[in-house]
Amino acid sequence: MDTVELGRTTDRFTESATDKESERAAVDNIGVEICALAGQIAAATARFLTLLGDFDEQRGWTGPGLHSCAHWLSWKCGLSLHTGREYVRVAKALRPLPKMQRAFEQGQLSYSKVRALTRVATPANETQMVRMGREAPAAQIDRLVAGLHTATDREAERRKSPDRFQLRWH
Repeated sequence: MDTVELGRTTDRFTESATDKESERAAVDNIGVEICALAGQIAAATARFLTLLGDFDEQRGWTGPGLHSCAHWLSWKCGLSLHTGREYVRVAKALRPLPKMQRAFEQGQLSYSKVRALTRVATPANETQMVRMGREAPAAQIDRLVAGLHTATDREAERRKSPDRFQLRWH
């Protein structure tokens, strides 16, 4: 291989590496934009749920043939009844949770996380739930909430039902 041929090979290698770096930078920029849009979507969804909570509380959805706010959402917004019910549930659940609402409005929590967390969040544990929402992925939060439900259900069942064996003296 002569010097001219070696120079061409090196140039092609350099161009190839530069092309790959610029492609990677372009893909990284797309990722940054996706994350920014996800935060904006979360903020818009938070606003939507705030309005929805007010609308439901004031019964703005009432009308002939309308049974609930979820029915109105289905009719006017094209949502399924299931999705409408879930939006209304989350909107109501967020009302006593201002820290969670604020984090959601700021795009720090996604709707997926808020939907799961509102199943177990209370004003007493709100700070911990928001912290967990910021730190954990949505799938992990779903598993945690399911575990909390199971533990809570078992505890409630234990409190409700008397011990299987009771010792009585007559």
